[in-house]
Amino acid sequence: MAAVYVATQAAHLLVELPGDQYGMWATNSSTVDDTLGDPNLLDIESEALGIGAAGVSVLLSIAMIVTLILLIQEALRHRSEVTG
Repeated sequence: MAAVYVATQAAHLLVELPGDQYGMWATNSSTVDDTLGDPNLLDIESEALGIGAAGVSVLLSIAMIVTLILLIQEALRHRSEVTG
């Protein structure tokens, strides 16, 4: 579980930031160095899709952080029940 969390968060923080995702859909042009200026695969320019893509990315990151916190709390609760 931790490996999935780390890989997903690293991708959102290091590879493709929400701003990059927004720009790709809102302007139909990549802002990432390797693919600078390339259009998205659907060749669509839509601010709504940009907001949606960035929003989903941020919400998934938040959901993963909350899930990790809840899992840690549950593990600590279970540990204290077993030892106490």
